[in-house]
Amino acid sequence: MPIVVDTHVHVYPEYDAGRFLADTTARLQALSPGAMSSICLAERAGQHVYAEWAMAGKVPETDLLIESIESRGGIVLRVETPTGPLHILPGRQIVTAERLEVLVLGRDLELADGTPADDLIHAILAAGGIPVLTWAFGKWWFGRSSMVSALIKNFAPERLWIGDTTMRPREWPRGRIMRQGIAAGARVLAGSDPLPGKREAHYAGRYVTLLNRELDPKDPAGSIMRGFRVLPPGGCTIGRRCALPAILVRMARQHG
Repeated sequence: MPIVVDTHVHVYPEYDAGRFLADTTARLQALSPGAMSSICLAERAGQHVYAEWAMAGKVPETDLLIESIESRGGIVLRVETPTGPLHILPGRQIVTAERLEVLVLGRDLELADGTPADDLIHAILAAGGIPVLTWAFGKWWFGRSSMVSALIKNFAPERLWIGDTTMRPREWPRGRIMRQGIAAGARVLAGSDPLPGKREAHYAGRYVTLLNRELDPKDPAGSIMRGFRVLPPGGCTIGRRCALPAILVRMARQHG
């Protein structure tokens, strides 16, 4: 039974957490029927959803119980939603000194925003996490494109992953930097990247990564983390990114 993972999930206070988890699980199952559903959080500075849910043993203001499963691969939260079980891995989103976005998958590391990307990636690797240099609208262009290219070139594919999200318009093919990285062996991890605002909650689970491996119930976190490490170049992404007009509307709502 494969594992389907949304590798870039934010949970904002304005979301109805219970409905968010159930709807996200349903979308993951629709993309890969029969697969085990999982999400990786990408919490920003000051956010502590993962720690709060783990400590409470339940999703606040719902009757959804949380089971913490600790193993050699890390700690995963398992919640039985109305649409099926969902495994939740910890993770962080950090803005580097170069104003690039780096994700930490599998570890709840509160590393400081403004850290140089090179130092940040080394710290994530030292802690056993998966570092992901994620595409973000405008942040891989112009002067910063050379920084992105250099990072992907300087870190081996097993030490730095490329992130892709629903915010990269579906009309756009993979750009030069992403294509060159894949040609050199880089793996791409897909995630939804929902933004703040109630209407954004329904984007979670729409663009994800498929891992063709079994989920070990005794080591679910390890199963997923090992799955990331053995993906082929380019990864295995399923689902759909947003069209450019929809992205512009999403961005306008944020700035509005």
